[in-house]
Amino acid sequence: ARKTAFEMYEDEARKNADHIRRQLTFITCALDGLLVGHPDPVLRDRVHEAYARKVEQTKQERGQ
Repeated sequence: ARKTAFEMYEDEARKNADHIRRQLTFITCALDGLLVGHPDPVLRDRVHEAYARKVEQTKQERGQ
């Protein structure tokens, strides 16, 4: 059976989303590795705290 244009679009969108997800996972791991090895022992904690604040701010802006 031949796919419709919409089905082909969905397939491509899914592939793109998977690619973006893999790239974000790599970037997250790489950044965490750099933070672990950084001379400032609290920098990693500060980044995690800033991230948590940003997530909470985004939730509040969306009304969640």
